[in-house]
Amino acid sequence: MLTSPRMRFAVLGPANDDLVALEKGANLVLFEHEAEQVIYLGPDDALDRVVRGWAARLVGDDPSDEGIWDRAARRCAEGTPDQIDRFIAAERPRERLNAHDRDPRGTGRGASLR
Repeated sequence: MLTSPRMRFAVLGPANDDLVALEKGANLVLFEHEAEQVIYLGPDDALDRVVRGWAARLVGDDPSDEGIWDRAARRCAEGTPDQIDRFIAAERPRERLNAHDRDPRGTGRGASLR
């Protein structure tokens, strides 16, 4: 018997300018319930702003994919195993946030984390 993997999907929003509540909701569904895709239904860029701030708090300046090379060079080239482990521990949740897209329907409303 073939079984397909279960996909966890969540819907958030709108935030009504409550970015703290939006981040708490995103954290709950993304990290605690391990949703593979989170859709934000608000007509604003609240989820974009939350993700940018969240990623910067996790890894510091320039949380972009391109910035990982600079971060790795600064923190790991001569780092101890513990420093490298901390670097990786911070990058893993940032990577989960990385798949953040604007509205997958292309309507200019909403956003997606997947």
